[in-house]
Amino acid sequence: MNSRQVWYAAVTQSFFSLSVGFGALFTYSSYNGFSHNVYRDALIISFTDTFTSLLAGFTIFSVLGNLAKELDVPVEKVIKSGTGLAFISYPMAIAKFDYVPQLFAVLFFLMLITLGLGSATGLTSAVIAIIADNKPEWNKTYVTAVVCFAGFLIGTVYLTPGGQFILNLVDFYGGGFMIFALAVLEVVAITYVYGMRRVLDDIKFMLGIDLNMYWKFCWGFLIPVALSFFFIYFTATFDRIEYAGVPYPDIAISKDTQ
Repeated sequence: MNSRQVWYAAVTQSFFSLSVGFGALFTYSSYNGFSHNVYRDALIISFTDTFTSLLAGFTIFSVLGNLAKELDVPVEKVIKSGTGLAFISYPMAIAKFDYVPQLFAVLFFLMLITLGLGSATGLTSAVIAIIADNKPEWNKTYVTAVVCFAGFLIGTVYLTPGGQFILNLVDFYGGGFMIFALAVLEVVAITYVYGMRRVLDDIKFMLGIDLNMYWKFCWGFLIPVALSFFFIYFTATFDRIEYAGVPYPDIAISKDTQ
């Protein structure tokens, strides 16, 4: 993985970790009171997410580094990308523990289940809220059941022999490429179409605080310019998508990326 791919992966991980651009934050925030301190919440969530990401990174790569030492191989030989990290590399490292590896294996997969359920709940809630708000006469319990069952049926495609290839394709476009585009459009719409002055007036009206120049600079210049730069740069220098060294067929990519 070259430096450009590392930066791309880092930015998309930030989007996914904070659920920016996926709709979950809008859904959860819609349940807040009118004067709820979202300024405080934004700071707490951002710093907590950064801290837990760093802690997870230190923990995971220290364990994998120890596994590489035990096997006497370079560390890149034990690190798998994508789902292979969670389901191949890390379980292999846990199996090498001297004390109660079974306990740590159970705790690790319980953690994965918890993370998966948390992410699924947030993303599914956004879909359910959209349907329920547009069709208030529909029974929300039935809407929830139909959305969850539809998600289950769609997810079964990932259980097929070619499921990993489909997952990688969906993750690349739906979880990375499209989120870039949506995030840029959201920032431009709120900052320039709706207007920075209106945003600041709304925050002052709801919270009674005046935001300093830092937030004005970020929202009005840094974030739109940085996101636009990343999006244009990654699009212009796009590499043909592949998985496990196998390139995808032409039908899976657009003509502009061939």
